[in-house]
Amino acid sequence: MKNIINSSRPWFERYEWEEPTVIDYLKAPLSRVVGGKVQGIEGVNHDEFIDLGDGVFSDFGGANNLGYMTPSKSLESKIKTRELWYRRSIGYTEAQKDYLSDLYEDSLVIMHEMHPCDELIFNDLGIEYINVFMSPIRFCKFGSLRSLYSNNTRIAEYFKLHEYSAKKYQFWADYLKMTSLLSAGKVSKRLPIDTCLIIGQCRFDYSKFDFSANRFVQLSDFESEVEAICTSHNKVVYTKHPLSESNYDKEILSKYNIEIISDISSYDLICSSRIKTVAALSSSVLKECEYLGKETHRFFTTFVDMDGKFTNVKRSKLKSESFWNGLLKYASN
Repeated sequence: MKNIINSSRPWFERYEWEEPTVIDYLKAPLSRVVGGKVQGIEGVNHDEFIDLGDGVFSDFGGANNLGYMTPSKSLESKIKTRELWYRRSIGYTEAQKDYLSDLYEDSLVIMHEMHPCDELIFNDLGIEYINVFMSPIRFCKFGSLRSLYSNNTRIAEYFKLHEYSAKKYQFWADYLKMTSLLSAGKVSKRLPIDTCLIIGQCRFDYSKFDFSANRFVQLSDFESEVEAICTSHNKVVYTKHPLSESNYDKEILSKYNIEIISDISSYDLICSSRIKTVAALSSSVLKECEYLGKETHRFFTTFVDMDGKFTNVKRSKLKSESFWNGLLKYASN
């Protein structure tokens, strides 16, 4: 049996919330299945991360202008700075490859939100992994989901055997539409028929990173498409991401007279019959809209590919010994 490693991302310290929600909940069932403690891996202070410097973030005016970085260089600030650097990486040094090889050789690695470059280097080294992402479909009340992918084809097949049912997606989508009826009148008073809703995202959402251009894209990078949407709809409105500290899209929104709505939830807006189209750079909400009967416009890309790569599985299964027992048996056949 391969050594099983339940790992955080290898290049930086963990956030406090990652311990219980991402790492720890897998420890107990995995340990019982393998008859011993499953090895965990902490982040490391690799040489490339010691002194980042403002030049790394030159496209947004340097690290000191990132908004959420603190002058005191607190631990949280350093973690966020390192993670942002990590998300922007498009290549690895030989030293980093050697480090990963020594750390994970002859192991099945379970890692939360692996960077695409992690996958590439693991594939190159022949190291098997399971990549665990938060699912882009998040309206399933009793089915908190995780999106799973493995470069081991047998494990990927096993995930398909436990895939969350499309019928259940539709059930929860219909339930969401029913609960949104309470706000239907409020939306109807504000919006005409044939409205387009643009979903805002955090400024440094890594799903917005353009690896070919080595920068984060923003709504203003797609101005011609925004203009076309404004021309083809009776009205266009915008909702800011709840975790975004400032509305950095406000210049292009103002230019095209796009109203910002902050007093109605995104789901209530999406479920309204007044909304014809939902648009976003790369938001997971666009995947949910497939079950909510809305047309969608994606400006940029899909980070978690649910149609060709990742498989949605209930989070509760990952806490089950029988799930992991079955996976190891299936993979070994």
